[in-house]
Amino acid sequence: MAHPGTIFQKSAKGSQAISTRDHALSPRQRSLLIMVDGKKTLEQLIKLGATTGTPAQELLQQLHEQGYIEPSGAAVAAAPASSAGSAPSAGPGAGVPLKEAQRYAVRRLTDLLGPTGEDLCMRIESTRNTQDFMQVLKRAESVVRNVKGDEKASRFLDDMQGHLPA
Repeated sequence: MAHPGTIFQKSAKGSQAISTRDHALSPRQRSLLIMVDGKKTLEQLIKLGATTGTPAQELLQQLHEQGYIEPSGAAVAAAPASSAGSAPSAGPGAGVPLKEAQRYAVRRLTDLLGPTGEDLCMRIESTRNTQDFMQVLKRAESVVRNVKGDEKASRFLDDMQGHLPA
Protein backbone atom coordinates (compact mmCIF):
# COMPACT_ATOMS: atom_id res chain seq x y z
CA MET A 1 0.00 0.00 0.00
CA ALA A 2 2.23 2.82 1.27
CA HIS A 3 5.29 3.31 3.44
CA PRO A 4 4.60 2.48 7.13
CA GLY A 5 5.49 6.09 8.06
CA THR A 6 2.89 7.59 5.73
CA ILE A 7 0.29 9.68 7.49
CA PHE A 8 -3.26 9.36 6.20
CA GLN A 9 -6.12 11.80 6.55
CA LYS A 10 -9.80 11.58 5.73
CA SER A 11 -10.69 12.86 2.28
CA ALA A 12 -13.74 15.07 1.85
CA LYS A 13 -15.65 11.89 1.00
CA GLY A 14 -14.37 10.24 4.19
CA SER A 15 -15.36 13.17 6.40
CA GLN A 16 -18.80 13.23 4.82
CA ALA A 17 -19.16 9.46 5.30
CA ILE A 18 -18.50 9.85 9.03
CA SER A 19 -20.88 12.77 9.48
CA THR A 20 -23.71 11.18 7.45
CA ARG A 21 -23.11 7.63 8.75
CA ASP A 22 -22.62 6.35 5.19
CA HIS A 23 -24.11 2.85 4.95
CA ALA A 24 -21.69 1.90 2.15
CA LEU A 25 -19.07 1.35 4.87
CA SER A 26 -18.94 -1.81 6.93
CA PRO A 27 -18.83 -1.28 10.71
CA ARG A 28 -15.13 -2.29 10.68
CA GLN A 29 -14.31 0.14 7.89
CA ARG A 30 -16.18 2.91 9.72
CA SER A 31 -14.33 2.17 12.97
CA LEU A 32 -10.99 2.36 11.20
CA LEU A 33 -11.99 5.48 9.25
CA ILE A 34 -12.79 7.21 12.55
CA MET A 35 -9.22 6.46 13.71
CA VAL A 36 -7.73 8.21 10.65
CA ASP A 37 -6.94 11.68 11.97
CA GLY A 38 -4.09 13.08 9.90
CA LYS A 39 -1.64 12.39 12.73
CA LYS A 40 -1.28 8.62 12.95
CA THR A 41 1.05 6.76 10.64
CA LEU A 42 -0.04 3.80 8.56
CA GLU A 43 1.85 1.56 10.97
CA GLN A 44 -0.01 3.01 13.97
CA LEU A 45 -3.37 2.64 12.23
CA ILE A 46 -2.62 -1.00 11.41
CA LYS A 47 -1.79 -1.69 15.06
CA LEU A 48 -4.90 0.13 16.30
CA GLY A 49 -7.07 -1.62 13.74
CA ALA A 50 -5.84 -5.06 14.72
CA THR A 51 -8.83 -5.35 17.03
CA THR A 52 -11.32 -5.12 14.14
CA GLY A 53 -11.01 -8.80 13.18
CA THR A 54 -10.26 -8.14 9.51
CA PRO A 55 -6.62 -7.29 8.77
CA ALA A 56 -6.43 -3.52 9.19
CA GLN A 57 -4.07 -3.13 6.26
CA GLU A 58 -6.71 -4.66 3.99
CA LEU A 59 -9.39 -2.31 5.35
CA LEU A 60 -7.12 0.71 4.95
CA GLN A 61 -6.37 -0.33 1.38
CA GLN A 62 -10.12 -0.52 0.69
CA LEU A 63 -10.71 2.89 2.25
CA HIS A 64 -7.89 4.35 0.17
CA GLU A 65 -9.05 2.76 -3.08
CA GLN A 66 -12.62 3.91 -2.48
CA GLY A 67 -11.47 7.49 -1.84
CA TYR A 68 -12.30 7.75 1.86
CA ILE A 69 -8.70 8.38 2.95
CA GLU A 70 -5.65 9.91 1.32
CA PRO A 71 -1.99 10.41 2.21
CA SER A 72 -1.55 13.78 3.90
CA GLY A 73 1.70 14.37 2.05
CA ALA A 74 3.62 13.93 5.27
CA ALA A 75 5.55 11.11 6.78
CA VAL A 76 7.05 10.76 10.22
CA ALA A 77 10.68 11.74 10.13
CA ALA A 78 13.23 9.34 11.51
CA ALA A 79 14.63 12.20 13.57
CA PRO A 80 14.07 12.43 17.34
CA ALA A 81 11.22 14.58 18.59
CA SER A 82 12.01 18.17 19.41
CA SER A 83 12.65 19.08 23.01
CA ALA A 84 10.25 21.29 24.89
CA GLY A 85 10.90 24.99 24.50
CA SER A 86 12.75 24.79 21.21
CA ALA A 87 11.25 25.56 17.84
CA PRO A 88 11.27 22.83 15.22
CA SER A 89 14.01 22.99 12.65
CA ALA A 90 13.57 22.48 8.94
CA GLY A 91 16.13 19.70 8.77
CA PRO A 92 16.10 16.01 7.83
CA GLY A 93 12.65 14.66 7.14
CA ALA A 94 11.28 18.13 6.42
CA GLY A 95 10.26 19.09 2.99
CA VAL A 96 6.58 19.79 2.38
CA PRO A 97 5.63 22.79 0.25
CA LEU A 98 5.29 26.05 2.21
CA LYS A 99 1.55 26.31 1.48
CA GLU A 100 0.96 22.82 2.88
CA ALA A 101 2.99 23.62 6.00
CA GLN A 102 0.97 26.80 6.45
CA ARG A 103 -2.35 24.97 6.11
CA TYR A 104 -1.30 22.31 8.59
CA ALA A 105 -0.02 24.85 11.14
CA VAL A 106 -3.22 26.90 10.84
CA ARG A 107 -5.36 23.78 11.30
CA ARG A 108 -3.39 22.73 14.40
CA LEU A 109 -3.48 26.22 15.93
CA THR A 110 -7.21 26.53 15.27
CA ASP A 111 -7.74 23.18 16.99
CA LEU A 112 -5.62 24.25 19.97
CA LEU A 113 -6.53 27.92 20.37
CA GLY A 114 -9.81 28.44 18.54
CA PRO A 115 -10.58 32.09 17.76
CA THR A 116 -7.77 33.17 20.11
CA GLY A 117 -5.24 32.00 17.51
CA GLU A 118 -6.72 33.95 14.61
CA ASP A 119 -3.93 36.58 14.57
CA LEU A 120 -1.24 33.90 14.57
CA CYS A 121 -3.02 32.01 11.81
CA MET A 122 -3.13 35.15 9.67
CA ARG A 123 0.59 35.71 10.29
CA ILE A 124 1.37 32.13 9.28
CA GLU A 125 -0.72 32.43 6.13
CA SER A 126 1.07 35.64 5.16
CA THR A 127 4.60 34.21 5.38
CA ARG A 128 6.37 34.14 2.02
CA ASN A 129 9.38 31.95 2.80
CA THR A 130 10.56 29.23 5.12
CA GLN A 131 12.57 31.55 7.33
CA ASP A 132 9.55 33.80 8.03
CA PHE A 133 7.35 30.73 8.57
CA MET A 134 9.78 29.31 11.13
CA GLN A 135 9.89 32.62 13.03
CA VAL A 136 6.10 32.79 13.25
CA LEU A 137 5.99 29.09 14.18
CA LYS A 138 8.35 29.80 17.08
CA ARG A 139 6.02 32.58 18.21
CA ALA A 140 3.03 30.22 17.87
CA GLU A 141 4.78 27.64 20.05
CA SER A 142 5.33 30.32 22.70
CA VAL A 143 1.67 31.35 22.63
CA VAL A 144 0.49 27.73 22.86
CA ARG A 145 2.86 27.20 25.79
CA ASN A 146 1.51 30.30 27.58
CA VAL A 147 -2.16 29.52 26.91
CA LYS A 148 -2.29 25.71 27.01
CA GLY A 149 0.85 24.65 28.87
CA ASP A 150 4.09 22.79 28.20
CA GLU A 151 2.52 19.48 27.20
CA LYS A 152 0.30 20.99 24.48
CA ALA A 153 3.17 23.13 23.19
CA SER A 154 5.46 20.11 22.97
CA ARG A 155 2.76 18.12 21.19
CA PHE A 156 2.24 21.02 18.77
CA LEU A 157 5.97 21.01 17.95
CA ASP A 158 6.02 17.24 17.57
CA ASP A 159 3.03 17.39 15.22
CA MET A 160 4.73 20.06 13.14
CA GLN A 161 7.93 18.02 12.67
CA GLY A 162 6.52 16.08 9.72
CA HIS A 163 4.96 19.18 8.19
CA LEU A 164 7.83 21.62 7.94
CA PRO A 165 8.52 23.41 4.65
CA ALA A 166 11.41 22.51 2.38
